[in-house]
Amino acid sequence: MQKHYIREWRKARGLTQKQLTERMENAPGEELISQMSVSRIERGVQPYSQPILEAMAMALDVTPAMLLEVNPEKEGEVVD
Repeated sequence: MQKHYIREWRKARGLTQKQLTERMENAPGEELISQMSVSRIERGVQPYSQPILEAMAMALDVTPAMLLEVNPEKEGEVVD
């Protein structure tokens, strides 16, 4: 499975897994993905789909590519 920085971006934004899932709702109160699935994706136990990656990126205010390529915890990175 491809390395990603979903957990790092979520933490950089100061969000819990639950807060991230709430930002990714299909409609108010309609979950797109469960908190458990977010946890499994972050640990690399469960694969993510392109729509889930795009929804996570939107919820975290980054591009999908940034979730895969940019570690926000790395020294010297410029992060808006």
